[in-house]
Amino acid sequence: MGLQKPMAGEVLLGEHNVLTNFFEQNQAEALIDLNKTVPETVEEAAEDWRLDDIKGLLGCCHFKADMLDRKVSLLSGGEKARLAFCKFVVKPSTLLVLDEPTNHLDIPSKEMLEVF
Repeated sequence: MGLQKPMAGEVLLGEHNVLTNFFEQNQAEALIDLNKTVPETVEEAAEDWRLDDIKGLLGCCHFKADMLDRKVSLLSGGEKARLAFCKFVVKPSTLLVLDEPTNHLDIPSKEMLEVF
């Protein structure tokens, strides 16, 4: 992912415009602007997503309609993890690297992750 330099050798991802996307173990803590709403947070990472599609994704990730106006700062750890996953999903990529994506998730959220 380019976060560390190799001690030896080189890392090759191929010749075909590989777009990497990395879900860190502490991704929920990496949500930067805690004053944004839930949809605004996902929208900042989405390039070609309409707001209705973002809301649909949030619904699939167990965000109810009454949570859409909520600020990120008011979310629980599990809700932040689900929000970080939504933000991860909308980013254009061809190679996904996930480091323990089920941390802080309850069983229904883990089942939702299996669907994606």
